[in-house]
Amino acid sequence: MSWPMGPLRPGNCRALVSTLVALLASVGVNLHAQAGATTLQSCTDAATRIVVARAVERIDDSARGRTQLRFVVEEVLRGSRAPSLVTLEEASGAACGRALFAVVPGVRRILFLDGSADTPRLVRLGARAVPDADRATVEHVDGLVRTANNPAARRRLLVDALDDLRPRIRDDAARALAATPALGTAGGSDAARLLAALDRAFEDPSIDPTPLWIAATRCDPQATLGRLCDGYLHTSRNEILSLLEGALLAGPAESLADCLVPALAHEGADVAARRAAVLLRQLGPSSARSRIARALLASSDRGIAVQAAEVLLDDATPDAWLHAMVAPDVLRDAARAHSTAAPAAPPTRWRSIDPERLR
Repeated sequence: MSWPMGPLRPGNCRALVSTLVALLASVGVNLHAQAGATTLQSCTDAATRIVVARAVERIDDSARGRTQLRFVVEEVLRGSRAPSLVTLEEASGAACGRALFAVVPGVRRILFLDGSADTPRLVRLGARAVPDADRATVEHVDGLVRTANNPAARRRLLVDALDDLRPRIRDDAARALAATPALGTAGGSDAARLLAALDRAFEDPSIDPTPLWIAATRCDPQATLGRLCDGYLHTSRNEILSLLEGALLAGPAESLADCLVPALAHEGADVAARRAAVLLRQLGPSSARSRIARALLASSDRGIAVQAAEVLLDDATPDAWLHAMVAPDVLRDAARAHSTAAPAAPPTRWRSIDPERLR
């Protein structure tokens, strides 16, 4: 799913990163929240002791409204003075920020701890702070411990984990990469694998594309724009179309045209043309809009061709070009639609409201 894509206009790379980040914030993806998310990486970096332990006793004290879990330590991943027995306590019941409500005797968990050896406590709140201690997760956390002081090795570990078939590790690594500030120094191989993971997210409903999108934009904004455009035109996941549409419209219009025009010329697929037409309807008059409209004239969907011709009429395209490049019947229908269309009303903003008209 690729096509030749021209370079971004000079100066647009920085604008692209800014607009994509702004869009993520507008749709509820808070980058500060990403940075503070409870990932295996964030827990590892915050913990002074990390152990694999088995729950052996649970005490629910209804009078105090407290639950106490006792664990026997079976393996130490970090900490020279890790205790052999760990006792943890929190308020009873299932609620946001509680980690122990679903833990029962017999299960093995990874415990990320700080505090003293005698009074340990979890470094994070919530169930994600006491993950299941299956062998794959334990090995991944051990890798995080070993790469704590080597950012390049840590990044490679996380990028490798994007190929893991286990969602717990794969998705956690994606969230960790989204919160990695030095990702812009990633090499070509790491960047390519990030983009490949983003491609998979466009087709696999079990993968959240958002953290991959954040990480890839930091690493290679030009290539990420191309993949977002590609994903928008071809994805089978209708539930993410509006998110991708908003991202593309938030970026520079010329950069969007740089992606869409070669894509439409390369394929001319009906689905891709219909989705490009949705973007076209939301662009204001510009040379970029005209470029996209000209590319859509070749669509086998006559309605899209008429819409494209109507946009070109609205953009004051020279008559000689229109008569030479647009089929007569398409141009006739576009002219009729253009002549009868009501002028678009400007968006209502609070500064444009006249208080006198509200009395």
